[in-house]
This record gives sequence, C-alpha cells and structure tokens, in this order.
Amino acid sequence: MNIDRISIYLTSVPLKQPYELSFSTVSNLESIFVKVVAGDKVGWGESTPLPGYTSDSKSSVYSNAEILSREIVGKSLEEAKRIIGFKDGFSRSAPMLAIEMLSGEITWTGQTKKVPLVFLIKAKSRDAIRDEVVMAFENGNHVLKCKIGGNVADDLERASHILYALPDGVKVRFDANQGYSFTDAVKFVEGLRNSKKVELIEQPLKVHEWSGARKLSQLTDIPIMLDESILTEEDIIKAVEAGCFNYIKLKLFKCGGYKKTEKLISLALENKLNVIIGNGVSTALGCFLESKLWDKTSELKLAGEMNGYLKVDMPVINDITEDRGMAIYKDQNIADLINESVLAKYTVSKKELYI
Repeated sequence: MNIDRISIYLTSVPLKQPYELSFSTVSNLESIFVKVVAGDKVGWGESTPLPGYTSDSKSSVYSNAEILSREIVGKSLEEAKRIIGFKDGFSRSAPMLAIEMLSGEITWTGQTKKVPLVFLIKAKSRDAIRDEVVMAFENGNHVLKCKIGGNVADDLERASHILYALPDGVKVRFDANQGYSFTDAVKFVEGLRNSKKVELIEQPLKVHEWSGARKLSQLTDIPIMLDESILTEEDIIKAVEAGCFNYIKLKLFKCGGYKKTEKLISLALENKLNVIIGNGVSTALGCFLESKLWDKTSELKLAGEMNGYLKVDMPVINDITEDRGMAIYKDQNIADLINESVLAKYTVSKKELYI
C-alpha cells in the first residue's frame, strides 16, 4: 500500500485559561496535524511542540512535516516509516502516528475505557486554593498537580496552602519544568510540610543536570520524577543505573510515535520504574492515544496527565470526555472520528501533497 496524499495543518487553539509554566505562559495550543491517505484508508497524527520544554517550535515542526511528507508521498508505508524514523520525536510524531494508524499497528478493542486524570491547581491565594482542592476532590480527582519553579518562597507558600487543604487519600505532584537551581530545589524540598502527601516532584533541574538530580533525590524521601530528561532508551537506562529515580514521564509526542512510546514504556517497567503517561498541552487526538497507552501502565494505578483536551474548546474528537476525574473514551479507530470542519476553523496554514 502506497501513500497517495498527505495534508499538513498548523493550528492555533485558544486555551480556556492561560497555562503557566516556569519558562512561559501558554495562551494557545499550536498543534501540527498530519492526515495521510493510502487508497481508501486514512491515518491521523498530531504534534504539539512547546518551546522551553523542547528546542522544537511550531514553525520547525510544521516545516519538517512538509519536508518529510515530500519524501514519503508515493512511498510504501514501510518505506515511509523507515524514512521518518531518522527524525527526532516532535518532528516525526505526527506523520509517524498517522502511518501507524493507517497501517493497522494501532489496534482498537471497541471497549469503553476509563483513565484516572490528574487535576491541575491554578489558584494562588489560600482561600482560592482551598476551594479548588475541594472542587477537585468532589469531582473525583485523587491526584492534584501544581506548577512550581519560580520564586521558592512563593512556591512554598502556595504548596503549604495546598497540602493543608488536601483531604485524606489525596496526593499532589509538584512540577518545576526545569525551573530551579540545585540550591532552590533543596530549599523547596526542605521547606515542605506534610511531605507524605506529596506523590513526587517533577523535573526540578535542567535536563542535563543528572548529578544534581541524583544528589537532590538523596536529600529527600519525596520521589523525583524525570520528564524532559527522558527521550530515548539510553535516557531510561541512565535513570535506572543512577539507582535513585522512582518515576519517569513519557509523552507520545516527545517519544516520536505510538510503537516507540510502547517500547519505552516496556523498557521502563521491566526495570522497575514507575511510568506516568500524558501531555498537558495536546488536543483530543493526542490525549485519546495517550489514554490508550495508559493501559500499558494500568497496574501502577497512577493518574494520567493527558488532560490537554480539557484546556481547550476544540472538539476535534468528541469521543473522549471527562467524568468524576476520569478520561472516558471508546477504544475505536479515531481516523473515523476526526471532525475536519472543527480542525479547519483553527487552521492558520495548510499544505497538501499528492503523488
């Protein structure tokens, strides 16, 4: 089966609320969608680069998607996968996902599935934090998340309000997105109270600061999770050999495809690492596929972070919803579910390539 046509969409979707991270505030999801057609079959993929999280930008990923598409249009699916496989994660994920879907490598059970979701705490003041924690708990969320990585004193004050408000049985993740120096990270972990309610601290230091992350993990009982530091099999082995990291996070787009993500999940689990799946900046397409991947880690019972679809009013797929703190979806071929009229509404640039 050869590829007949490829469509590439650059989209910009306003968030319901700005998404604050240590390195920037995101107001729009800027996703690249790729549609691949071969005969009467269709596959779709998505990639949402986040400058600061990755060196890729929307422009570079969109440009690379076009370059790759010119190389693979007219080729067989196997040859196309071989060509795409040489590219990095964010640049290859959208076309690779489309081809994996098209070739039947992503399979569907037809069953309705539920995935527990993390709840993002956005409030800053004590009373607003208390109200948001209560709302999350009443909604059924048992794991909350708070972005840190700025001023340590401010982060600790906010953390103390969250920890004080947490009901029994509810935990919180703190995510610095590489925002701390080693000194500030130490101040944060040492300043926490009720640390038994903290599930983990995510990526406190820069990607390359493995030595500092090891030292930090030895200074606290709170698990350190690596996210931006984990891109490849070699990174996972490095985390295992360090002997002090309990958790890693994997995301579909940074891994560069569905089968590659499955492979990394298996490698991590074989080496006794806890794996958290999910991307907070993705539309329903990416979140749907990451919800499927969560099945591979379901025995760990760790809340997924594939909640980007809740941050936007863009029902490019209507078949993933949320109820009682759960992502709910029917495991069916999403190539049949894409609403192209919704996609067109948010498309700012489009390329079409034919044989």
